[in-house]
Amino acid sequence: MSGLQPIITEVDDQWVLYVRHNGPYEEVSEKAWGSLTKFAEDKKINLLKERFFGISLDDPETTEKDKLRYDACMTAPDNIEFEGKINRRILKGGKCAVFTHHGPYKDLGSKFSQIFQEWYPNNHAKVMDLKDNPCICEYMNMSTEGINSTDNLTIKIYIPLKV
Repeated sequence: MSGLQPIITEVDDQWVLYVRHNGPYEEVSEKAWGSLTKFAEDKKINLLKERFFGISLDDPETTEKDKLRYDACMTAPDNIEFEGKINRRILKGGKCAVFTHHGPYKDLGSKFSQIFQEWYPNNHAKVMDLKDNPCICEYMNMSTEGINSTDNLTIKIYIPLKV
């Protein structure tokens, strides 16, 4: 279980701009991230100063590909008006187990499998129950081309825990 030692920490709520993508997760970069980064560039948001988050709302093992929902999110200055497909929401904070994934986006699913099939069953008594909030991925070095643009991503995976 190498690489499956999370940091348990308290995470603050975070306001973000977001766009929802419905369909295969493989199309998220081009569609959702493309829309969000174009909006940010049009609004003159400095992308180097913002944080980027992704929320996969459905399990691809149990949900049809065309029904998968994904929110591409980014922090932004408070004075930015959202419009069109771009909305604003709060990413709920709280106590989380935070894992780090290094590598391509296509390998992220196997990291989630390790977390929920190996780490959590073996550590449930030591940590806490899972909170009924979606897991959040923070892309630490994503380019403006999206999550599929590099094989050397660093992604923080936030697993919400009950207090």
